[in-house]
Amino acid sequence: MVTRLRDDQAGFGLIELLIAMTILNIGMLALVASLNSGMLALTNAGRVTTASVIAERQLELYRGMDAASIGLRQASVDALYAANTVYTCDVALRVNPALACSAANRRTQLYNAGCANPPSAACNPSRTVTGPDGASYRVDTYVVNSTPQSVTPVRAVKLVTVVVRNAGDPARVYARHQSTFDEGA
Repeated sequence: MVTRLRDDQAGFGLIELLIAMTILNIGMLALVASLNSGMLALTNAGRVTTASVIAERQLELYRGMDAASIGLRQASVDALYAANTVYTCDVALRVNPALACSAANRRTQLYNAGCANPPSAACNPSRTVTGPDGASYRVDTYVVNSTPQSVTPVRAVKLVTVVVRNAGDPARVYARHQSTFDEGA
């Protein structure tokens, strides 16, 4: 037996179908957005991991050197000071990190007279490398004197800071690693 819809229910099936399709579309868009967000998070995590490996590789160059010869090539540092505020305003160079970037608030870099032309990667204060992921990373190195309070008697040690940045956007820091080197040990 065929039953007919009453006149007061005409068109309700179409409205219910449209509502169901709208809800389904909202759910699908939310799923696609979460997948995109997850992909961005994985890409960023991969870059941070790669940058950490690059920073540790740079620090290994210094760990393989005699502490007395750790330093940068002065001509390269001078060229960066003249042309690169991202390098010169990093907190690794500030006497007081809370204060603004200025020449008066800048620590003195330590130089290695043995850094000849062409400078090795350990002598170069800033260089661009390509990571295993194919992305370009800028590796900035800072070598300054530091006086740790945990060393007795208190004496200056060399503090090497390696900052790995996005090569296209140097203000974006992916990794920052530090190591101290004591000439008296």
